[in-house]
Amino acid sequence: MVFHSYSNYAKYAWGANEHRPISKTGHSANIFGSSPLGISIIDSIDTIYLADLKEFYQKSRDWIETKFDPNVPSEVSVFEINIRLVGGFLSIYALTNDKLYLDKAELMANRLLPAFDTPTGIPHALITLSNGASKNWNWAAGGCSILSEFGTVHLEFQYLTQLTGKDIYLQKVEKIRKVLKGASENNMYYNYLNPQTGAWCQKHASLGALGDSFYEYLLKSWILSGKKDEEARSMYENAMKAAEEAMLRKTPTSNLMYFGEQRSGRLDPQMGHLTCFVGGLYVLSASSGAISSNSSAKNQMEIAQAIGKTCRESYTRTATGLGPEAFHFERTDVEAKALRDQEKYYILRPEVIETWFYLWRNTHEQMYRDWAWQAIISLEKYCRVEGGYSGIRDVYSSVVSHDDVQQSFFIAETLKYLLLIFSDDSFISLDTYVFNTEAHPFHIPKTTQQTLYIPLKHRFFDLIPKEVIQIRVAMKNFFEGVVSPQFTQFCRRPLVARLIRYLVNTCAGVVQSPGTKRKFADADLTNLLINKIDALTDQVMDLNKKYENSTEEIRRLRKTNDKIEKITYTLAKTQKYDHVINEAVEQLPVVNYNGKNLLDGLLPPSPTALLCKLVRRLYSTDEIVEGVKEDPRMSSIKEAVCAAYYSSDTIKFGVFWKMHGIKTLQGQARSQKSRDKKTKSNQNEKDLIDNENEEDLIDNENEEDLINNENEDRNSD
Repeated sequence: MVFHSYSNYAKYAWGANEHRPISKTGHSANIFGSSPLGISIIDSIDTIYLADLKEFYQKSRDWIETKFDPNVPSEVSVFEINIRLVGGFLSIYALTNDKLYLDKAELMANRLLPAFDTPTGIPHALITLSNGASKNWNWAAGGCSILSEFGTVHLEFQYLTQLTGKDIYLQKVEKIRKVLKGASENNMYYNYLNPQTGAWCQKHASLGALGDSFYEYLLKSWILSGKKDEEARSMYENAMKAAEEAMLRKTPTSNLMYFGEQRSGRLDPQMGHLTCFVGGLYVLSASSGAISSNSSAKNQMEIAQAIGKTCRESYTRTATGLGPEAFHFERTDVEAKALRDQEKYYILRPEVIETWFYLWRNTHEQMYRDWAWQAIISLEKYCRVEGGYSGIRDVYSSVVSHDDVQQSFFIAETLKYLLLIFSDDSFISLDTYVFNTEAHPFHIPKTTQQTLYIPLKHRFFDLIPKEVIQIRVAMKNFFEGVVSPQFTQFCRRPLVARLIRYLVNTCAGVVQSPGTKRKFADADLTNLLINKIDALTDQVMDLNKKYENSTEEIRRLRKTNDKIEKITYTLAKTQKYDHVINEAVEQLPVVNYNGKNLLDGLLPPSPTALLCKLVRRLYSTDEIVEGVKEDPRMSSIKEAVCAAYYSSDTIKFGVFWKMHGIKTLQGQARSQKSRDKKTKSNQNEKDLIDNENEEDLIDNENEEDLINNENEDRNSD
């Protein structure tokens, strides 16, 4: 599908903004102006890259490098250019690290900056790229700006500031947020705001058209900040609670859940296709920990699944198996159906499939893949034409009338989400990437990257004697990603470092050995493991406090540390092989951190050493089964390793893993070690030997020397 759609665009409309697949010509909607900006090229390039269409990717890159020029006298939508072009450039930069794309993203964002020159900082909707003249849509209420447009700039500009270090982009969007926060009425945000005064123009609220992605970006900007932007999280939580009270309803007959629209205090019981994205938003909110209580997270998943079902019903109640632009609930005989002719069209939209993607990733319930597959069948049957894919005018008629437009978001979003639904979870992991509203994945920066942990209920952090309090606070900060110079200094102490290493290894799931004696329930392994470690941690802390300088007590301390490892392995051996891997990787907390300033000296210096160590713990060295590299769980283990231990490019690392597999990787590690020994005449002999020696010193009893060596290695990097 990706090849068919993009190859025909390249054949018949290369460089045009969009494509007419029946007429086989270029097309440009008024939101893109009249000049050819290659919208489809830039909007689709990350999908082309992920689909591994190398020839088309190179062709697209060449066009961007040599042909792309935003200095055109076209009046374009600030919102659309931001999410498709700025977002598209940032995404492909995140995937390739090719600076060409970052430069183009900055160039394009700079062209949009004049639109923000209003008394409130709320940008106008339209801008002429060549001279910076801006204005709002003529049809917008009172000449006002639209919430879903000016509220959907934050993620791209935040990411651009993170990548370039230039504050101007973040300053622009933070000013917007400040105005919005001041204008909210009981945490309600309406669809139209006056850019001159900062006042609402009318009391119309929606999670669909005109409002949708504003709410989306509150959550995602918090995630992109490494979950440090508490203001965004708080605004998201409060706004969604207000939206639920005002607009979330269930039908009395079939119990379908939907978000209606608020119009001056009156609920309009209709839901747009655009609103269907909200199911995925609730999944992301629940899985990322945006809502504090477990009951709230459970409630959010229930809403997500209910919305996914309702949007599915809007598809199944048509003749084509594709959903209408809008559907209603005011009549029991036409629930989840369009009532007006102008609501019956389908323009290749992605929002329903987007929600199914998030639901699949979170629950792995087969029905979500089944629903996506049925959508593929309908797309192929009713939307595929010789020159690509076209929208249809009436989803309730099996004899279709095509609109002859292949939207750029069809490849950028719809096909990307379909590709990801049928891919492994490690392929564009939601722990590593956050999508903008155009499905462009942004890499969560390594300096702020965090993962949702299984709650430890603060077992390590009760108030006990002074030094124990100190280390427990340090451990709490460690798990939350908060770093301080005191913590770094604290970690340099050999005994503390040894303890933390064991705790981190345990929490990262690197604790396995094959074998089975007894089967536990799913939660038992986690609970037993944490309870045992907690009890032994208390002993370690007390011994460390009372007898730090005593040789005898240091020996006792080390024995206690050894017990932690022994209990960990013993617990692991009580599980069957399948259950152990799943439990260790999926149920135990996975800890991400920044190795540069958080865990200096605590970890193995190379991914090869770590992976070989992991292999030996999972399988005996001489008994690695042939099918290991094909086991889908290994990709999950790889994700845990990358997230918890290796602050490198996880995309490249993932590709390396898929190409070679765990068995080959271990063989290569041994071969590399052998080759290194034979290169003593090489000019770099000293460096190579030093690196090997640092790896060999991991288990050395002299912990202080080990930590210093590892710190030096990381600092040199």
